[in-house]
Amino acid sequence: MLLAAGFFLLCRALSAQAPGEVGPTSADTVVLALDDVLRTALAQNLRLRAASAETRGAATFRTTAWSRFDPAVNVGGEYNGSGVGVQLVGELPTGATYLLGSVAPSTLPGDPVFADAIVARIDQPVLRGLGLYSARNAIRAADEGVEASRARLSRTRDEVAAVVRLAYAILVERHRQEATAERSVRRALELLDAYTSLRAIERITEVDLITAKLGVASRQATLLQVRRERRAAEDALLFAVYGAGARAVLARAGDAVWIPRDTVVDAPYVPSMEDATARALAARPDLEAARHHVAQARYRSQQARNAALPTLNLSASFSSTRSDTLLGPGVAFDARDQGWRFGVVLSRPLWNSGATAQRDRATAAADQTEAQLIEAENVVRREVRAAVRDIELAREQVTIAADASRLARQQYEMERERLTLGLTDIFRVLQYEEQVGTVERAEAEAWRAYATAVVQYRLAMGEG
Repeated sequence: MLLAAGFFLLCRALSAQAPGEVGPTSADTVVLALDDVLRTALAQNLRLRAASAETRGAATFRTTAWSRFDPAVNVGGEYNGSGVGVQLVGELPTGATYLLGSVAPSTLPGDPVFADAIVARIDQPVLRGLGLYSARNAIRAADEGVEASRARLSRTRDEVAAVVRLAYAILVERHRQEATAERSVRRALELLDAYTSLRAIERITEVDLITAKLGVASRQATLLQVRRERRAAEDALLFAVYGAGARAVLARAGDAVWIPRDTVVDAPYVPSMEDATARALAARPDLEAARHHVAQARYRSQQARNAALPTLNLSASFSSTRSDTLLGPGVAFDARDQGWRFGVVLSRPLWNSGATAQRDRATAAADQTEAQLIEAENVVRREVRAAVRDIELAREQVTIAADASRLARQQYEMERERLTLGLTDIFRVLQYEEQVGTVERAEAEAWRAYATAVVQYRLAMGEG
């Protein structure tokens, strides 16, 4: 009767806590909201900072491409001459070169130097440099490279957000595992307390008491391991979010426990496989970057094809030169000789093997980028298909694990009732209690797998 009364009181002691619950916070805890950590990560994550710097650096290539059209100002004169002047020279996006000034510099071959002359000249390539084969291809290629870099930055943001969400989900699971381990320790301690009292009045044997002690020790070891894993999950989330600022955060927080606030998985709407694939192909930033790379390679191929063409340059110039005209002895007046000049120059290398090799190399690079785009599209299709399947399977896994957890707790309570009635022994009760902990840990893992599947689905769909 004493044994039955002791275990009847023991059965009323502890009510089980739900797997997703988080205990009350105190001064040594930090509550983390998912939206807050995401905003912080987008501002401080080291990988994202590096990607942003890379994008800013890539944007300078556009400026470099346009810099070839920056005009230059030349100031010069002649030795033992009176001609000193200024001129403006440069290149236009059509490939034309121009010269406007008062003195043509002698450093330019083919341009004579006139004293007190005003010269205006333009040279426009017709075959090599005009239209689709003009210098604008270099600019367009630079623009496509900048857009590709921006698309990669957007994808990096999505990937960083996914890493943070996964770290957050793992931390939620570690807290659930810790809560499960703590409940298991409390149940084992209740059994030990009851058996200690019963042993004091010699109602049980020493072997039964040792079995209860071993049950407590085993569960305490499990609790320590789970707490170690929870600390590791806190560090992983902290460094993923704060990056370079992690040191200051660690100094402020110390040994505080990081508690996730948002423990409910936000289940997304999952369309059909075909619809989901079409949406991902249209929305993924990495595919957009691949398409920009294809366009960039095409522009470079056109630019290289231009180098293999013959050159046909049309030139036009206008000059106005001062000359002294004598009217008589000692009588002169200044006059200006004005004139137009037009010219055509055709040039074609006999072999031009270097330009041909460059054209073939650029064409091969364009073909390679097109193949990479097709491969990237196939990767997206594969990731979407896997993500949709994982969500469906994870939902079933959560349902099965929740049912198993409920049944295991019921089975344990029934076995405790049987122990109260003296129909079983403590070793068997501890086995059922260990089974409760096992299925509760499996339920926490199932919820984490479901959260991971949701994150991977959003990443595959480009919904960062």
